[in-house]
Amino acid sequence: MLDGEWAVRKEAMMKWMEPENFDEKGQQVRGLRAIREELLDVEGWRQREADQARKRQPPGLMQTLSHFLIGLQSQWVWVGAVLVFTVSLFQMYKTE
Repeated sequence: MLDGEWAVRKEAMMKWMEPENFDEKGQQVRGLRAIREELLDVEGWRQREADQARKRQPPGLMQTLSHFLIGLQSQWVWVGAVLVFTVSLFQMYKTE
């Protein structure tokens, strides 16, 4: 189950457990799946949930900082690789 799915599943479970959903013998009147499908459009609900979550949550400071540091780290890896390559070329030509 994804985080965005929890709200619909919780609501469906709460409706399913209501006393009105059970007859005098304790048998369910409507199944959990039927209630859940009533609460959402099965085809498009995940996309709508993802879109709403994206709109609600702007990138936080830690996420922005993390992306910046990852980018910075990858740049330094390239700088280090070029430096090592240059030094090894210099040493190779120096010995000849």
